[in-house]
Amino acid sequence: MPANPLLWPGPTFLAAYLMLAVLVVLGFRVWLKERMARRADPALEATLLSDPYALAYLRGGAQEVVRVAAFMLLDRELLKVDAQRKVVAAPFADTSGLREIERQVLARFQTPTSMFTFLAQQAWAEDVCKDYREGLVRSGMLNGPDPTVSAVYWGLVVAMVGLAIVKVAHALAEGRSNVLFLSGAAILFWVFLRPWRRRMTPRGTQALQEQQVLMAGLRRGSPKRMRRNKDDVVWVASVFGLAGLTVAAFPALAYLGYTSAPAGAGGAGASSGGSSSSTGCGGGSADSGSSSGGSGCGGCGGGGGD
Repeated sequence: MPANPLLWPGPTFLAAYLMLAVLVVLGFRVWLKERMARRADPALEATLLSDPYALAYLRGGAQEVVRVAAFMLLDRELLKVDAQRKVVAAPFADTSGLREIERQVLARFQTPTSMFTFLAQQAWAEDVCKDYREGLVRSGMLNGPDPTVSAVYWGLVVAMVGLAIVKVAHALAEGRSNVLFLSGAAILFWVFLRPWRRRMTPRGTQALQEQQVLMAGLRRGSPKRMRRNKDDVVWVASVFGLAGLTVAAFPALAYLGYTSAPAGAGGAGASSGGSSSSTGCGGGSADSGSSSGGSGCGGCGGGGGD
């Protein structure tokens, strides 16, 4: 057999190409996994997992963080709803004990604003939550841009797809037109090599699921018991989404578009003006690894725009 693979018969070259492609794809994925493991920061992860709003960001993004914060402020009566069904900060509100994100949200309601308008401010939400995003990326729980991974990926694509293109051109030059299988193999290689980067890394998915297991008993408990500790409420809302609470026990949910109780303690969540996944108002979607996505704001119950 010739030393130059371009001179190999088509079936032989195709079999060798497929074996090489499998090895490259598997090697690339193993390298990616090890790279993510090396970059993880356990200390930072522990700090983030002690903040419910970091988990809200992990589950549903910036829109979910500000949605949960607005709900907590309404529930604590630090936000009021006026006669026009717009939301405004309560006068002389006691802000002691508030988390920084709650203070930021409260400041947005110094003038009456509809909840729909507030939740539509996606750029502002991303800005005030940038520390959560950056911390979750550094801790290895969220995927972020990685120039090294991009460079390796595109280098492998150019090498393998380029090899297929050269072989196809050589075959056509020799009058052989049966190049469909090799072309398909190159396309499949490109598809399978691509790092299918979900929002959450496997570690992020595991961390969220662990928190959901820890909070499952609290979620199933009585709302009266949960209300004894406001932190219990914000933890359940952040880990499961607002769909993990009931409008009957938490009337403030009505101003965020929720109209009914959740389907079950372990289920998909409440129905709202939209759906239990992140729809409407630009809410971020949860990764498929989590058991309850971000919740939509539906009609937002806050009336029309400003």
